[in-house]
Amino acid sequence: MALMSCLLVVSGATLDVDLVLTELSFEPEHLWQRGEPAPAGRVHEDSGFSVLVSPADPGNLDTQVEEALEFLDAYAHELRALIRARGLQDVYLHFGAVAGPDVAVPRAYLPPELTRRAGALGLGLLVSHFPAGIDDGEDALRT
Repeated sequence: MALMSCLLVVSGATLDVDLVLTELSFEPEHLWQRGEPAPAGRVHEDSGFSVLVSPADPGNLDTQVEEALEFLDAYAHELRALIRARGLQDVYLHFGAVAGPDVAVPRAYLPPELTRRAGALGLGLLVSHFPAGIDDGEDALRT
């Protein structure tokens, strides 16, 4: 599977994922329930889901950010309601970025417009850096 770029990740130990999803117009990319098997032989400690926000290549963080801003505009009303869901603990935009082989310390710049607008909606931000050539980090972005 190809490495994904930006996802909205929603989770909580007592979150009723099925109920929350009935209130949203966007479809989950991935869904998990507390107690189910997780990647790397673990078990999910919470329930949640992820939504594809940007299909842009992980090497193109600028496009991921632009598409994330469009997503926030399109779904602001639903995201405000989502933040109030019973059992919700975490909601964040998870960006995937590729660190080139010559990069000693991976870093990613997120513009103030994104941090301001995501913060106003109660969303956190996370950037995961993957070495160039990785193509199976999808599970890392899902959970």
